[in-house]
Amino acid sequence: MLSVFHGAFEKELYILKRLRHPLIVQLETSFQSESMVYLVMPYYEQGTLQDWIERNPSDNRPRLKSVFLGVCQALCFLHS
Repeated sequence: MLSVFHGAFEKELYILKRLRHPLIVQLETSFQSESMVYLVMPYYEQGTLQDWIERNPSDNRPRLKSVFLGVCQALCFLHS
């Protein structure tokens, strides 16, 4: 069972390392210790999408619509 998980994880990691899209955070590299796998991505001072949602009022509909459409575009790209 563990080898199946490891194989699937390696496949996902291979895909993530090659993924290029302006709305998806780039995976720069990865490494592992005996018990953990570490994924290295750029640091964004603006924070996460959750941080942005919490900072912005829900009445800012045009901006929320723009962010939501960006998320949808990124998801469509991932599933294509």
